[in-house]
Amino acid sequence: MTPARFRFAAFELQLGQRLLLREGRLLPVTSRAFDVLAVLAARAGELVSKEELLAAVWPGLVVEENNIQVQISQLRKLIGAASIATVSGRGYRLTLPCTGDNDAGAVPPAPASVPRQPALPLPPALYGRDEDLSDLDEMVRSRRLVSVLGTSGVGKTALAAAAARRALPRFTDGAAWVDVGTALAPADVVAAIAAALHLATDTPAADVVAHLAARRLLLVLDNADRVSAATAALAATLLAHAPRLHLLVTTQVRLNLLEESVYRLAALAVPTAGTPLAAARTFGALAMLEARVVALDHLFALDEDNIAAAIGLCRKLDGLPLALELAAARVPGLGLRTVLAHLNDGLGLLSGGSAGAAPRHRSLQAALEWSYALLAPEEQALYRELAALPPWFGPDQLGVGPNRALRRLDKLAALVDRSLVVFDGGRAEPYALTETGRLFASAKRRQAGSTDRRKKAGASAGFRYD
Repeated sequence: MTPARFRFAAFELQLGQRLLLREGRLLPVTSRAFDVLAVLAARAGELVSKEELLAAVWPGLVVEENNIQVQISQLRKLIGAASIATVSGRGYRLTLPCTGDNDAGAVPPAPASVPRQPALPLPPALYGRDEDLSDLDEMVRSRRLVSVLGTSGVGKTALAAAAARRALPRFTDGAAWVDVGTALAPADVVAAIAAALHLATDTPAADVVAHLAARRLLLVLDNADRVSAATAALAATLLAHAPRLHLLVTTQVRLNLLEESVYRLAALAVPTAGTPLAAARTFGALAMLEARVVALDHLFALDEDNIAAAIGLCRKLDGLPLALELAAARVPGLGLRTVLAHLNDGLGLLSGGSAGAAPRHRSLQAALEWSYALLAPEEQALYRELAALPPWFGPDQLGVGPNRALRRLDKLAALVDRSLVVFDGGRAEPYALTETGRLFASAKRRQAGSTDRRKKAGASAGFRYD
């Protein structure tokens, strides 16, 4: 039986937690170096050939032998130059006496495999995102902190998963995927990262940082919206103490760090009304809509008879991937024209998402509620006001007087930053709400007005609303 840990000299190697300790102090060791040491410890005193190390540490991969030398060099710096002997032309052996927890008197056979980093999520098929993927891949390659910004349901997670998989070969210690969407406090963020790294969830933040200090690893923090401040603080520490680490963050809220490079993810491209069928299919929004409907109804086909309704649906939904996904689920039972006709009634039709999706992605209403809840009260109030403005408007239509102009413009800029308001600097009136955003904001405006009327009626009757 493979032991849970090995002890040699002042060192302890914990296989399950993937930790190397010296007298109880955590040492920074890369994932590959850890794996090499695990094999050597399991065969302490014996020669381990280069071929055996390559097969155990890089299973199924073709790598150069100098990769072993790099890991051995790092290990010697950590546990002593004489602790690992080189047998010229053959391999290496651990020279320190070593025992395993399960059998103090004997060294068990080498483990068949060593725990790896958790698998990256398999991204769904991407439509119309070739350029986005290429650009994001280049940013992840050259910059250490990249934040993918965009509104809820625009496809940040899917793009990040695809970019992480493409970048994986460049990171010798792999990648770790951490969903912090359910985190509510800084400790939750640290616990989620620790779990992804196979550490105990109560591992202190300083030990998590130390664990990553020497690793060349891509750390993906998905859905950091609600804990952006905590994520920013931890990211700053990691960037300072783990110089080979790269961070990829998906969020609606910028981290506001000097090292942060922002990739703003827009909705999918939408064809204009009247675009011929063949040309329309080259647009990401229509390609996604067609693929999703066909997946649910193999008899469905776009043709000259329904292409106008399909384009109209894509335009009504602003090319938002989540909205297209939810609308596609309705088409087999209702048809394109009926779904399009009833979108003006509100967002209730766009529900019933995948059972495996997060609750906020099972309806467009829930996704927008998530984004709305991230806003400060004054930002929410301004967002509701915008529903009453023309489709395109300028700052002068916000009613900004001299005393509060800057304050309201700041709030408007925040809505643009979170992709809740569209900005087109080439227009005289450069601001607009999306179609779905206007429906949502209008409903919130009516709801707020109803609440205000109830409060006034209650106050006149002597009730208090605290």
